[in-house]
Amino acid sequence: MKKTMTEICSLCLGTAPYGTGTSEDDAFMLMDHYYELGGRILDTAHVYGVWQENGAGASEKCIGKWLQSRNCRSDIAIMTKGAHPDFKSGEKRVTQDAIRSDISDSLERMHIETIDMYWLHRDDPNIPISEIAQWMHDFHVAGLFKTYGVSNWSYERIDELLSYAHSNNLLQATGNQLGFSLAKTKEGTGSHNDTIYMTKQGFQWHTQAQFSAYAFSSQASGLFSKCSNFQALMDHEKLNAYKIEANKSVIEHIQELSHNYLCSPNQLALHALLKCPFPCYPIIGARTAEQMSDSMNAQKLQIKQEDLESLMTHWQQ
Repeated sequence: MKKTMTEICSLCLGTAPYGTGTSEDDAFMLMDHYYELGGRILDTAHVYGVWQENGAGASEKCIGKWLQSRNCRSDIAIMTKGAHPDFKSGEKRVTQDAIRSDISDSLERMHIETIDMYWLHRDDPNIPISEIAQWMHDFHVAGLFKTYGVSNWSYERIDELLSYAHSNNLLQATGNQLGFSLAKTKEGTGSHNDTIYMTKQGFQWHTQAQFSAYAFSSQASGLFSKCSNFQALMDHEKLNAYKIEANKSVIEHIQELSHNYLCSPNQLALHALLKCPFPCYPIIGARTAEQMSDSMNAQKLQIKQEDLESLMTHWQQ
């Protein structure tokens, strides 16, 4: 039986800045290195790049050029997202027409015929689940994507979506994309644009449901590489979301264990997510080939079960 992409590689490559903050040449280098190291899943979104003048679609276009130049489409799983609110007005766009339009744009930008996993980037609780479930089923039947998931949705709405699809023999959502790392975030982080981060209750929900989590911000903006202790975190100018007392113990514990296992703190933090009590696929970011290699090697670690459990205890307290 042919293996799925997540069986081949459990680390997804995030490409949000490709073509904008990351030049096309550098993006190609990073995707090449990721592929050489066994990486097979690229994560992007219809909205990526829109924050820069003439940048709309830059990430997807960059991926499209890379796929064509490397002739490797059959080896790569493409994840992209749509139905994000209008970037300027904030107007919600969870409509059948908006989703269809975003999918069409994404397919054209990446020069592909179908998307491997499509994500609804945001929810609109005012739209009945029955309508959303039917739209996604119909788009799948039309061959626009193979499977789909949700991103930044409440667990109540995910439960409702799964239940309705099951009861009506419609295509099931197969994953939840949300912010998740070993470092906890301040309450309210991401609230300005409805970004959802893992909570204790969310961790318990994923464990009980055995529903896959695709974790963005899985490296906590490089916290574990940049901060060797809690004071270093408190002094760092760009890690404000993580400056809470709850992260003191996990930083100290990761530093200790990474020294014992002769690995980087970043590798250990990613490996712990891979060993969650539910399927978890971290989405990584890297600016250099060295950073890419460091992250990809997280899949090779051999960590004792009791040490993994001690790291994940942080999420169950």
